[in-house]
Amino acid sequence: MPSGCLTFPHKPWEPENPLTELAPEELARASQLRAALADSLIRINDPLNSSVELEKLGLEDYRREFGHAISNRHWRRLFQRTLDRDRGNREWRRIELYLSDKPALKAQARPAPELVAVIEFDELREFIATFQNPTRPTEAEKSLLWLHVCESYDERAGRDPVCKPGNAFRFPVQVCPVPGGQHGGTQKEL
Repeated sequence: MPSGCLTFPHKPWEPENPLTELAPEELARASQLRAALADSLIRINDPLNSSVELEKLGLEDYRREFGHAISNRHWRRLFQRTLDRDRGNREWRRIELYLSDKPALKAQARPAPELVAVIEFDELREFIATFQNPTRPTEAEKSLLWLHVCESYDERAGRDPVCKPGNAFRFPVQVCPVPGGQHGGTQKEL
């Protein structure tokens, strides 16, 4: 490398999923592994420590932290994986470096029905936004909305066998009543 050139750290390694999506036990285990490898990552630059000595001390650190022993081969794999993920940046505090190869994700709670309606009906929100006054649609705009709802339902029902009229009509009924009366009768007719 020519003298006078600056070197910049490599782009940090990132897991496939953000930390916020990982199961808490994955983060706890990664934190424990970080503690188990901390001294070994410092010792790696000590010329007085041979690779055999580094491994021996590292195995002892791991056993002390986790309460059980692992094989030399497994310790070397964990240690090398950490070095590879660090990419020469020496950012040993980053918890991401110590995650398992396939960290478990948080258990996905079922989204609240209101949230499903928000996600499911973004297209209808966009359609309503085209109205002259979206908060007070005219009768013609209400009729257009209901026509659009019925077309969307037909299209969605063709793709999704679980698509139910109740879900398709819940959101638009909140925005504007069905032209010509109660929405319950309209749903039954469809």
